Amino acid sequence: MIRLLPYEDKYDGDVKALSAREFTELQGRKQYFPESFFAALDENDVFSGFCYLYPDATFLQVEKRELPYYYIHGVFLAVPGSPEEVECTALLLERLQECYEDIREDYPRKRIILRTWCRAGALAQLEFLTGFGFRAMNVTQVMEKVLSEEFTDSDPAPVEMSLKKELAPEEIPDYLSANENAFSVPDSMEELKLKLSGPGGGIALAKKEGKIIASVTVWEEDNETASTENIFCVDRYRNRGITTALILFTHRYLFAAGYKKARLTVFGDNLPAMNLYLKLGYEITDVILEMHYEPDYRHKDF
Repeated sequence: MIRLLPYEDKYDGDVKALSAREFTELQGRKQYFPESFFAALDENDVFSGFCYLYPDATFLQVEKRELPYYYIHGVFLAVPGSPEEVECTALLLERLQECYEDIREDYPRKRIILRTWCRAGALAQLEFLTGFGFRAMNVTQVMEKVLSEEFTDSDPAPVEMSLKKELAPEEIPDYLSANENAFSVPDSMEELKLKLSGPGGGIALAKKEGKIIASVTVWEEDNETASTENIFCVDRYRNRGITTALILFTHRYLFAAGYKKARLTVFGDNLPAMNLYLKLGYEITDVILEMHYEPDYRHKDF
């Protein structure tokens, strides 16, 4: 029998053994909802899993701006292969849904969505999530490129390019402004700092007249693979080869640092971005489904 207890630091070693990546992100993530953080123990008080909720960048705007919706992300993980894995996963997910409902009650006029992800090929997990009321709403392509000394040629971009470990304090407002111009809602600075603080973390910047106009964030996935994410260019400088040049600049840096592959994700309907990445040598390697839980919202059926 599984029981859930409020999380304590003494479970940190168990979380790290279960998922070193989740442990690292948990240590750097300061904006999670404490009331949603639980550890699962079996009848012998053996650690069996954990769960928590944390706000997306949209939810950080819930009291500042009117947006169409606001996301909360759910993290839940049970020890694989144990006899109680299914029971544990169900209890963790149920608890997250309860905590999500409590948060929604604080914002009755806002559309708040609980979000998690599932690999398209993981049919058992997909069936499990749909059984708890989740719906597949968006498709994300995972793309990878093999790095080598041979790089796609591109015309030099008439901009200053650099890659650094962190943003200077005076660069942060400029970065957030450019990021919001590209994505409508600025990224969470906490999430950015979390990625930059880990192994291989860095941020590539393109500047024009001292202003940030494009960026790529990188961090280590494993010893051979680095993520190239949060790729953007402000509107007025698009279609000038700046994004291409900055991505290639990032590839050269990663290759020199010893990485063999670059990986990114892109929404399936973002065809301009996907075509650019394909042109640069990325290939689609996986498909991830974005799963939404919003029980009282009337979805359009297709």
